[in-house]
Amino acid sequence: MDCERIRRYSPPGGPETWELSENAIKGYIKILRENGLKCTFFIVPETAHKHRDLFLQALDYGFELGMHYHPQSFLDGRYTKYLGEYSYEEQLNQLGQALDYWRDSIGFRPESFRPGNASSNKYTYKVLYKLGFRQASTYIPQRNLPKYYAVYLDANPYPH
Repeated sequence: MDCERIRRYSPPGGPETWELSENAIKGYIKILRENGLKCTFFIVPETAHKHRDLFLQALDYGFELGMHYHPQSFLDGRYTKYLGEYSYEEQLNQLGQALDYWRDSIGFRPESFRPGNASSNKYTYKVLYKLGFRQASTYIPQRNLPKYYAVYLDANPYPH
C-alpha cells in the first residue's frame, strides 16, 4: 500500500486530511489481519513522521515498512520533476535526504523502495543499491507512461 502525504502538500495526490490517511491505514491493517494477510506499506517520509506510532504497530503485527518517494511532495516542493528525470547525482542527493528523514521518523532504515508512478531511469537501481535498498518495485512491465518517465515496454515481465 502506498501511503502518501496529504493532498495539500502533494501535487501527485494524496488523502485530503491526516485523519483520513490514518483511518485508511488502520482500516487496511484491520482487513488484512482479519484475513491472515500481510503487506508492505510504502511510506513517503512525511507520512512516516506523521503516523510513526501506527506504522510501528503494523511492524509489530508482521507488516513490512518500505519507503515510497515522490520528488514533488518531498519537503517544501523544491523538486518539481519525476524521479526518472533526474541524474544519478540528483537522485542520490534526493533519495539520501528522504532516507534520512524516513529513518529519523521510524527508527530504522528500510530495505524496500517504490518510486511514485514507477518513475525511474538507468541510474535508479545504482542509487538504490548504494543507499542500501535491496528490493524495489521500480517498474511495471508493459507500462508506457512517458510523462511520468515510466516506460517499460521491453521490461522482463518475470524479473524474480
